[in-house]
Amino acid sequence: VRELQNIITRACVLTDTDVVGPELIRPWLTSGKPQQSENPRSDAYNGTLADIERHVILETLERHDGHRARTAQALGIGVRTLSGKLRDYGVPPGAKSLQEAA
Repeated sequence: VRELQNIITRACVLTDTDVVGPELIRPWLTSGKPQQSENPRSDAYNGTLADIERHVILETLERHDGHRARTAQALGIGVRTLSGKLRDYGVPPGAKSLQEAA
């Protein structure tokens, strides 16, 4: 169960679509890792786990137009946790993105 959860989490992070269907997770189920052609965004995530987390949080914040409660819900974390991470990234309260904070 834990392995399947990790596969689905990976697919969510590495896809541009809003829906994770069987065609996206099938490559991981057979070999443990996807083929390069089936994983178009993998090059964007060659950083550390902290870099990946930062990218996903900021991208989700922008997708929800800066609404922190919806962003936190989409990420499955608390609003206080999200606010703390955004503060660490230099995003002030009310900003919709890191670019807006600059």
